[in-house]
Amino acid sequence: MSDIFLGIITFVVIVVAIVFIRVLMELRQGLKTVRESAQKTEELLVPVLQELQTSLRSLRQTTDDMDAVVEDVRVLSGSMRQFGENVKRISDVVRVVSESTALNVTGLGVAVKAASTHLLKNFLKKKKTY
Repeated sequence: MSDIFLGIITFVVIVVAIVFIRVLMELRQGLKTVRESAQKTEELLVPVLQELQTSLRSLRQTTDDMDAVVEDVRVLSGSMRQFGENVKRISDVVRVVSESTALNVTGLGVAVKAASTHLLKNFLKKKKTY
């Protein structure tokens, strides 16, 4: 009985060893496939990563250019604001000068009228005395 029992145990150990070897071979083949897939994926990712780096550089350059344009617009806006203020100041000066000129012209008109009236009276008086 012990020989039969020993034979069964030996048979079971041999079967387990064969199954274990077969599993190891399948694992080895699976690892080889995973390794190949990883290598292919890496080979495919290299150009994608290079394109991504190029795109990021381009995006960085674009944002830098946009910053420069925004700064130029800010400077232009400030210049236009200052130009508007200068036009307003000139307009105020022209208004003051035109009001002053209008008063002077009105005053001159009154003075001319008064002078001509006075001259006319004096001329008529002198004419009567002759």
